Amino acid sequence: MTKVAFGTIPVPVEETTKLLGSTSMVELLANHLVNFIQLSSFVDGLYYGFFMNVPTEDYKVLSALHLNILDKDKNRFSRLDKTKPYTDFPVLVVQDGTKLTLLPLKPLKHTSWSDIEELLQYMPLKSDYTFDEAKAKFETTFEWVFAENEKYSNSRYDVLK
Repeated sequence: MTKVAFGTIPVPVEETTKLLGSTSMVELLANHLVNFIQLSSFVDGLYYGFFMNVPTEDYKVLSALHLNILDKDKNRFSRLDKTKPYTDFPVLVVQDGTKLTLLPLKPLKHTSWSDIEELLQYMPLKSDYTFDEAKAKFETTFEWVFAENEKYSNSRYDVLK
C-alpha cells in the first residue's frame, strides 16, 4: 500500500545557488531528506487541501526562528543554524513498500495540470472532481484548489451555524 507524507524541507539559502548550476531540485532536496523522513508521518492519501500549504507565487525564505514558530507543536527545526536564512521547499514523499519517491512541489501558480497528472501516478487525489473534470472545469490548478477550498470552507461554516 502506498503512503504519502507532505511537508517542507528547509534548505540554507546559500545551498540553493546550486540550482543555478547542474544540480537538480531532487538532488538538492535529497541531501536533507533523512531529517524529513524521521520527522514526518506517512498517511494513506491526501485531500487537495495540502495544496493550501504550498506557496502561491514563490518559495518562502524564512529564518530558523520563523520555521520553529510555524512548527511549534512538533519542534522539528530546533537544531537549524539560527544565523542562516532558509528556503522552504514543499515536498511529497511517497512510500511504496521499500521504495521512496521524492516529489518536490512547485509554487501553486506554477503548478500545471501535467504536474498534477504526475502526482496521480503515485497517489490518488481525494477531490470532488476527477482529474479530467477538474482540468475541464478550471483553467488552472490554482483556480481548482481555491474553488474546492472555498466550497469546503463555506460548507464547514454552514455546519457551524
